[in-house]
Amino acid sequence: MADHDRERWDDRHADAPEVVEPSAPERIAPVLDRVPIAGRALDVACGTGAQSLWAADRGLHVTALDISPIATAKVVAAADRAGLADRVEVHTHDLDRGLPGGLPGPFDLVIVQRFRAPNLYPELVRWLASGGVLIVSVLSEVGHAGEPGPHHAVAGELEQAFVDTPLGADLELLASDEADGLATIVLRRRDP
Repeated sequence: MADHDRERWDDRHADAPEVVEPSAPERIAPVLDRVPIAGRALDVACGTGAQSLWAADRGLHVTALDISPIATAKVVAAADRAGLADRVEVHTHDLDRGLPGGLPGPFDLVIVQRFRAPNLYPELVRWLASGGVLIVSVLSEVGHAGEPGPHHAVAGELEQAFVDTPLGADLELLASDEADGLATIVLRRRDP
């Protein structure tokens, strides 16, 4: 499965524009002032790095992960062009195997943009620093035009995973939104 996933994402990213513009994670505008501007960030399934560049430009040191070597090469090139190479560390990694060992966490910001991997949710929370913010956006069946696929979350999935379970005991819900085929949740790890 990993080879198939890698090839599929390599094909998709091969056609992506060479110039990557920094972009905030979707639907976080109402809580942007709660998102850290210093420390360490983890961008999971970073693609071509728009959120990695955004976090680095805000002042964070970013560890970016993706299965596609083509995507990670584009992140490296984009960070270099933007003068952010010293703030962005990129790794090619199959996330179906979990997060890689040796990550430089804990992280003050963890971003997962349009990558649904419920098996990783406990790991993401474990890597979150005290006071750190976790942003997860996934495709959703809520408001999706057409038949939802296997990568679409069911209604309420993110809140059920992060808030309505023991996993959420140390998390403060900052924002949650489901509409137009996208679900986003923003959480903050409470200080001890």
